[in-house]
Amino acid sequence: MTGRRSFLSVSMALANNTHKETELAAWQWVPRFLVWLGTSAGALGVVFSVFGFLVEHAWFDRLGVPRSLYEATANEYLVTGGKFLLGTFPLGLLGAVQFVVNYSWLALGSFLAGSLAWWFRSSSALRWLLATVLLALSLSVVALRFERATTADYTGLAMFTFVVVVGMSFAYLEIYFERETRNEEQSESLLSRYATRAPFFLFLLCALTALPYLRGYYALDRDYPIVQFLGKDKKFFCELVGNSSASELSIPCDQELWQVIDIGQQRALLRRLADARIYVVPASVLTTFSIRGKEEKR
Repeated sequence: MTGRRSFLSVSMALANNTHKETELAAWQWVPRFLVWLGTSAGALGVVFSVFGFLVEHAWFDRLGVPRSLYEATANEYLVTGGKFLLGTFPLGLLGAVQFVVNYSWLALGSFLAGSLAWWFRSSSALRWLLATVLLALSLSVVALRFERATTADYTGLAMFTFVVVVGMSFAYLEIYFERETRNEEQSESLLSRYATRAPFFLFLLCALTALPYLRGYYALDRDYPIVQFLGKDKKFFCELVGNSSASELSIPCDQELWQVIDIGQQRALLRRLADARIYVVPASVLTTFSIRGKEEKR
């Protein structure tokens, strides 16, 4: 009986210790999670801002507006970059279908080359070099499509996005499953290992940098809001255009319509519908105006 009680006491003590250790481990994960969340949010903020900067200034280049005349706020870059990355996945899925249809020979050749490399268990160096050739070839054929395009090429942008996503996926899978071939990797010299990977990551980095710029330059035109100024704002813009009022279209100055391209912290970009000129004005003058809705535009 005494032995049984001792056994139960030891079991309860072990259970209590295990429970305490579990609670302690759970509490240790809380600060770790908060640190991870903070660093991840900071890193994503930097990535969003960089991509947003490239997207926004691609639009400005397309409009012929130099960067010195207009500077968006940091929040605008952040939001634009987030929207860009959010739309990358569905755009890549659409580009997958279009890439297979337009470049079936390249898609089939890439599939066969990858299958043979996997079947014959090719070395890591050979896989990276083969992927570099296929990535460079895919980017080249899509880039030539942009060169020949006379208007905004949304299909080409979708295919370019698909190629970039495939390149990133390949790099992730190769690095992740590299543990299985660790013995093989240890037999390679450090210089040889980086030499076989550097060309691929160079092409991928260039593509990642070009993608947001292409998104801003070759994507569909933005649907800018159309406004009509009222009160003091109307007087300011009538004086701004001066004698070049909308007389060409027999529209009185006080009834002119404008497109708001963007509003920054200090300056705003507006396009005059009468002659498509772009004006850079202080953001403080935009105080009273009416916005024409989508139904009115139709």
